[in-house]
Amino acid sequence: MDAEERKARAREYARKRLEKLNYVVEMKCLLCDNIVQIKKYAEAFYKRKGIRCKECLSKISSNTLKKLRASQTVEEKSKAAKSARSKVKNSSEAVKKQWETIKSLPVEQYEEFIKLRSERMKKVWKEVYSDSQKNKIINALVSANNCGRSKISEKFKQELIKHNLYEGFFSEEPFHGFIPDEINHELKIIIEVYGDVYHCNPKHFKDESEYVPAIQRTVLEQRQRDKIRLATFYKHEYTTIIVWENDIYHDLENQIKRIKDAIDEKRNLRRIL
Repeated sequence: MDAEERKARAREYARKRLEKLNYVVEMKCLLCDNIVQIKKYAEAFYKRKGIRCKECLSKISSNTLKKLRASQTVEEKSKAAKSARSKVKNSSEAVKKQWETIKSLPVEQYEEFIKLRSERMKKVWKEVYSDSQKNKIINALVSANNCGRSKISEKFKQELIKHNLYEGFFSEEPFHGFIPDEINHELKIIIEVYGDVYHCNPKHFKDESEYVPAIQRTVLEQRQRDKIRLATFYKHEYTTIIVWENDIYHDLENQIKRIKDAIDEKRNLRRIL
């Protein structure tokens, strides 16, 4: 047998061995009887030791951490917090250096990288994250960036309170990856207060190709973003009322009437059902 044949046989053996190692078997979790998939080569080990599913492991680690924190002194807790902050800081510095390297790429390569990254993150946001995870992320971002309500949204909210129409509503509560201005889950009503510039009021923005510096996108791009947002609300069967900034200043009475009519209609429908 020459050298080439020996190499071919070795490659074939390695391929079969790899297939065997990657073969998946199922076992029951020791604590909750959930089915856990493991690789064939680890089956003997887990038969001796037993296996736990991710949910049970998470609960165990959480309880262990709680016990550890309860047993720590104030000094030990402070030391642990400092250590955690330093790790976050080091990680942040590493990310900054990475982005500096990326930004130093030629313009074409940098734009291609940003485009691919954006597409990948959109796919992850849509297919991987659950609604509860999306809401947690949004809450964290809002808190981190100290995002506040727009003045016009707060003004309209105060008008609703003044006319006794705000009962059951909540301001800026995350909902399926978005933050509506006002939402009422009982009546399934959402109120969106649109700024004339930030949402490109059709009365003022006729040309959809116009670039709006304040939002750094074209009128068409903004309207497409709003359509996706509204489609999510409609998908979950929420009546969505859009109130424009210009109408709040010049036609407030009719806007209040629109909200009152929608609330009355939903309440009457609930009585019938």
